[in-house]
Amino acid sequence: FLKKNKIKIISEGVDTKLFKKKRIDSKFKKKFNLPKKFLFYPAQLWKHKNHLGLLKAINNIKKKHKIEINLILSGGKKNYSEIILKYIRDKKISHVKYLGILKQSEIIKIYNSCTAVIIPSYYESSSLVLLEACSVKRNIIASNIKPLKEMGKKFHVNYFDVNNMKSFEKILMDFWKGKLMNKNEIEKNYNIVKKNNWSYI
Repeated sequence: FLKKNKIKIISEGVDTKLFKKKRIDSKFKKKFNLPKKFLFYPAQLWKHKNHLGLLKAINNIKKKHKIEINLILSGGKKNYSEIILKYIRDKKISHVKYLGILKQSEIIKIYNSCTAVIIPSYYESSSLVLLEACSVKRNIIASNIKPLKEMGKKFHVNYFDVNNMKSFEKILMDFWKGKLMNKNEIEKNYNIVKKNNWSYI
């Protein structure tokens, strides 16, 4: 019943001053034993976050190509945590580290240390993680679900088919080979996300 000119759509924002690119000292990297090149996935261990699909794709690549793709996970233990952590133990995926719940300052530093951020979810309403990744000028890998594809109309994102394991493995191999976004695309993401900072929102 409302007229269109009475409806305002307000997107999510990110604190671009807080989440910004900066150098991280070796002391911090040593504390968490961070590898030189790694993916970062900050998310609660819910089933719909699709940690298991990500782990299976990483494990398949290890078996097929003898390549160990480093992955850092953070977030609280939720309804799927036992299954996720059991899979890591059973498959002996030593190049995947789960750090649990971290301080915001630590999360920001890991963002700044990672090579790319990955969002393999089956469901999201939107994605603050995507905006935060843009703020720290990082490559982004995301599932091709509608809300994330919608964000791709503004931002440069590397998508894979969430229901296709071959597509999942291919995007991870592209990451490993350095075939994702170039510096110009990453810089464009940063310039766009600056317009969505929290002070403006």
